[in-house]
Amino acid sequence: MPSSLWRSDGRRGIGAAITLAALHEVRDLGYSVGVLGSSEMGYPVYRELGFEEYCRIGLYEWRPG
Repeated sequence: MPSSLWRSDGRRGIGAAITLAALHEVRDLGYSVGVLGSSEMGYPVYRELGFEEYCRIGLYEWRPG
Protein backbone atom coordinates (compact mmCIF):
# COMPACT_ATOMS: atom_id res chain seq x y z
CA MET A 1 0.00 0.00 0.00
CA PRO A 2 1.41 3.44 -0.89
CA SER A 3 2.68 5.33 2.14
CA SER A 4 0.36 8.23 1.27
CA LEU A 5 -2.58 6.06 2.36
CA TRP A 6 -1.20 5.59 5.90
CA ARG A 7 -2.31 8.10 8.47
CA SER A 8 -0.52 9.09 11.65
CA ASP A 9 -3.62 8.30 13.73
CA GLY A 10 -3.48 4.63 12.74
CA ARG A 11 -6.21 4.75 10.10
CA ARG A 12 -4.96 3.33 6.83
CA GLY A 13 -7.08 5.28 4.37
CA ILE A 14 -8.54 2.22 2.67
CA GLY A 15 -12.06 3.67 2.59
CA ALA A 16 -10.76 6.93 1.15
CA ALA A 17 -8.79 5.03 -1.51
CA ILE A 18 -11.86 3.02 -2.53
CA THR A 19 -13.99 6.18 -2.66
CA LEU A 20 -11.39 7.99 -4.79
CA ALA A 21 -11.16 5.05 -7.18
CA ALA A 22 -14.93 5.13 -7.68
CA LEU A 23 -14.93 8.91 -8.15
CA HIS A 24 -12.16 8.72 -10.74
CA GLU A 25 -14.03 5.96 -12.60
CA VAL A 26 -17.26 7.92 -12.85
CA ARG A 27 -15.39 11.12 -13.74
CA ASP A 28 -13.87 9.24 -16.66
CA LEU A 29 -17.41 8.26 -17.68
CA GLY A 30 -18.36 11.93 -17.88
CA TYR A 31 -20.03 12.55 -14.52
CA SER A 32 -19.25 15.82 -12.79
CA VAL A 33 -21.13 15.55 -9.48
CA GLY A 34 -20.90 12.98 -6.71
CA VAL A 35 -23.49 12.75 -3.94
CA LEU A 36 -23.28 10.64 -0.81
CA GLY A 37 -24.67 10.20 2.65
CA SER A 38 -22.19 10.01 5.49
CA SER A 39 -22.02 8.76 9.03
CA GLU A 40 -20.51 11.08 11.62
CA MET A 41 -17.35 8.97 11.54
CA GLY A 42 -17.06 9.21 7.75
CA TYR A 43 -17.75 12.94 7.57
CA PRO A 44 -14.13 14.12 8.02
CA VAL A 45 -12.90 11.57 5.47
CA TYR A 46 -15.22 12.94 2.80
CA ARG A 47 -14.31 16.51 3.68
CA GLU A 48 -10.64 15.61 3.16
CA LEU A 49 -11.56 14.19 -0.26
CA GLY A 50 -13.07 17.53 -1.26
CA PHE A 51 -16.77 16.93 -0.65
CA GLU A 52 -18.69 19.95 0.60
CA GLU A 53 -21.76 19.77 2.79
CA TYR A 54 -24.83 20.81 0.85
CA CYS A 55 -27.52 19.89 3.38
CA ARG A 56 -28.25 17.54 6.26
CA ILE A 57 -31.08 15.08 6.11
CA GLY A 58 -32.51 13.42 9.20
CA LEU A 59 -33.22 9.74 8.77
CA TYR A 60 -35.82 8.05 10.91
CA GLU A 61 -36.61 4.39 11.22
CA TRP A 62 -39.66 2.67 12.61
CA ARG A 63 -39.69 -1.00 13.46
CA PRO A 64 -42.86 -2.73 14.47
CA GLY A 65 -42.66 -3.78 18.11
